[in-house]
Amino acid sequence: MKFIYPLAFTVLLLVFQSCAHFGPLKNDITITTNKPAQVSLVDYKRDTFIDLGPTPFKMEMSKIKEMTDQSEWLYLIVKSPGFVSENILLPVNQKLSVDVKLKLQPIEWWNDPSGALPSHIVNQMGRQIQKIYLNIRQGKLDDALTSIEQLILEYPMAAFFHDLKGSILLLLGKKKEAASSYQRSLQISSDNIETIKILNDLKLEGITP
Repeated sequence: MKFIYPLAFTVLLLVFQSCAHFGPLKNDITITTNKPAQVSLVDYKRDTFIDLGPTPFKMEMSKIKEMTDQSEWLYLIVKSPGFVSENILLPVNQKLSVDVKLKLQPIEWWNDPSGALPSHIVNQMGRQIQKIYLNIRQGKLDDALTSIEQLILEYPMAAFFHDLKGSILLLLGKKKEAASSYQRSLQISSDNIETIKILNDLKLEGITP
């Protein structure tokens, strides 16, 4: 089973300690959505999905880690029929609790009025996104940044590409540039809850676009 989605495109959301909302003491992940959805763990090495349960979802990080031998990242996917899938990428050594609130968008949300792109184009995007994820996992952040910038040139109105660019820039330590990318995302889609949270966190650090 390859991670290519011909019927819906994957929104990429990177959640890192520097920009997510974390709670003290506990070590679990909570995911809530505006539509009923299913949370799954993606196992890169075995090329499989492991169902974790429906939303609202809550589970200890340690239990999730026991289900996979991933050494660097835990990759969760949140899916609901007819809506764009949301993805959460967390470091395996995550120590604090994570609370993610997602507003799932209809598949045609970012698309043209016809509501669908040809499947071969979506598959091509999927392959490009897989390469970006692989580069991130391997620490090749400059390569990942180059790839996402190319996608933005091709699809400038896809807000989630700007979110992904912002997340990569955060990993590179370029917080001001990251804030600009997140701000551009909000200009396209003003109600993205997680993007708003990240920008607010950066503002608390004195970083603005």
